[in-house]
Order: sequence, then C-alpha cells, then structure tokens
Amino acid sequence: MSDGNAAKTPADAESTSDAPTPGAGAVFVRTLLSPSWPGLLLTLIVAAAWLGGLMLWLTPDRVASIDEGYFIIGERDDYYVVTRRVFQIQRAPEEPNGVIVLGSSTIKAAVTNEQDLTRRLSTRLGIDAPVHVLTTGGQTIYDMTAIVDGTIDKIGGAVLINAWAVHIAPPDDLAADIAANPRLGFQSDALDAELKHSGIEPRTRTDVYWLDNQGFYSRRMFEAAMRTFEGPRVRRAHPPRPRLNPQRLEASVTERAGWVADSLDRIESGKEDFDELTDLVDLIHRRSKAKVVLLDAVMSPLLRSRIDADRWAKHVERMKAYAAAHDTVYWDVSGDLGLTDDMFHDDVHINNDTAREAFSEELMRRLADYMQTRKSKPAGGGA
Repeated sequence: MSDGNAAKTPADAESTSDAPTPGAGAVFVRTLLSPSWPGLLLTLIVAAAWLGGLMLWLTPDRVASIDEGYFIIGERDDYYVVTRRVFQIQRAPEEPNGVIVLGSSTIKAAVTNEQDLTRRLSTRLGIDAPVHVLTTGGQTIYDMTAIVDGTIDKIGGAVLINAWAVHIAPPDDLAADIAANPRLGFQSDALDAELKHSGIEPRTRTDVYWLDNQGFYSRRMFEAAMRTFEGPRVRRAHPPRPRLNPQRLEASVTERAGWVADSLDRIESGKEDFDELTDLVDLIHRRSKAKVVLLDAVMSPLLRSRIDADRWAKHVERMKAYAAAHDTVYWDVSGDLGLTDDMFHDDVHINNDTAREAFSEELMRRLADYMQTRKSKPAGGGA
C-alpha cells in the first residue's frame, strides 16, 4: 500500500494548487469547446447576450472615454486608437495652436511621442501647442481626409500631411477598397464626397453608430468581450522592430522602390493630378486657420539609392511648386538629417531612439518657425 506521505514526483508537483489558475477568458473558451451540449448552449446564449449588450452600449462618447486596450486587436491596431483620439478631440475645447500629424507607420516610427512633441513645440513657441499624432499603418489619402474632417474644426495650429508619392498618387482601385473595407470607426462627409468623385457610391447611413460601423467593430467586439475578463491589452508606442536580415531587407527595398516608380509613372504621365490631395488641403483651409505642411516619407539611404535620382529630384521640385501654389510648404526632413541605414528596421521604419530624437527635434523646429511666421494667416487660406 502506498504511503500518503510519500515524496511527490515532478509530475505530482506540477499538479498542486501552486499551478497557475486559468483566467476567466480561458475558462470561457474551455467551456465553449467542451462536449457538453447544455454547457455549449448556455455559453453561446451568454456570449450572444454579452455581444448584443456591447453593441447597444457602444457610442462615440463611450469609445472616447474607455481604455483603448479593451478594443484593440493587437499592438499595431492604430485604426482603433486613432478613432478614439478623433472622438476625444471632437469632445475637447478648441485648440488654437493644436497640431495633428497624419501619415503611415513610417511617420509614427520616426517621432518620439505626443507628449515629447508637445513639449518641444510649446517650448519653442512659448504657448500651449498640443500635438496629436494620428498616424496608422498604411494610412491612405482617403483615411487622412476622414481624420481631418473629424478633427479640423477644433485644430488651429497646423496639419502635417504625409505626402509621399505613394500616398498622393493612389492606385485606381483604392477608393473601392476603402468603401468596401472600412478602416476607421466613424463616418465622414468629406470621405463620402471623395468616394463619389472616384465613382464609388458610399454606404447608406442609418445614424445608429454600431450599424454604421459594424464592419469596423466585427472583430473588435469579440476582443472587447474577452478583455472584459482578462483586462485591457497594453500597447507600446514603439514595439520592438529588430533589423531585417539581408534577404528580407532586399525584398522590402525592391518592393518599395517599385511602389515609388509606379507612383512617379502615374504622376509624370498625367494620370495623377493630385485631386485628392488638393481636396484635402482645401478642406483644411476652408474650415480652419491651421497651416498645412506636406511631409515626405521617411526613407533610408538604401531606399533612396534605389530610386532614380533625376526623377526624384524633379518630383521634389514638382512638390515644392505644388506647395507654393496651394499655400502650403513641402519638407523632406529625413533626407536632411544624415540618417544611416543601421538606424532603420527596414527601409522606411526608424528603430533607433537617437534618430527619433533628431527627427522630432528638427520637425518641431521647422514647425515652430513656420507657425511663427504665419500667425496672421486668416481663415479661408489667405496668404
């Protein structure tokens, strides 16, 4: 007969009460997958009631106020974060010197954070100048239009538009993709107008927030239900991005250089007349005193070396002429900083704190100088 006080084996030790207790979310999933039909039915009823309650409960006011970690579906779910920030700006007092920064993940990776940018700009101006970084991975000119439409009535300082050739010369099928796959959790009259201009009929609105944005929330509602058990997800400003190995780096550079070449082809052939960009700039001038900056992409020396130098030089001159004609300025900040390839994760994403500091300082220095020299600019875009 075995002795009840016999020494426990390693397997026994692992089964003691010291083992980690599964979280409520894990218990929920385990119950859902169990073979008990009554248990499965009860779980499905509870889940449906939970999700239904969340749908009815969800409003822009609540999106603005609750922790973003309950709804984001990963550390790089920038579109929910920006949706929430747009709602917060809408509900905040006007910011006469407020700034919004638009663009893709290349801009997000190049700047420090909102608090640091605000400190740098406010110190240089000697006034409160909040900076809102409303960047998202793969942000398009259509996304920028919707974000500006949702915030510009509260922003009076400046709007920085990521005006890389790839963004301002979009492929013909992009508008249809944006209409079919909503990327932001709010509606925009200005975006609808751009879609119609491209021959795409926007979706009919119901004015019920959940119904009008169900495509945006379809995955995020389940995430919110699970996070109710597990707690909000933690999101870092700059998740680690180790440098790509040579093979993957070469593939990335080749792909992006091809994007740039295709965009320049569209621009040089006359197929692209910057009408979406012009509509966006006009929208800002029409509704705000904010200055407009056209900010080119952050590119590594390696990527720049793969772009035809003569074509790119002509494009830069073209952008400067466009900016002058539309009461804006054009800056290529990263091209003037002497960044090196080892400061990048790939060919467009900085992964070096020293480089971020340098980019942020130069960007805020230029912006402060520009805002100070344009204080008298009236609403409506006058010089």
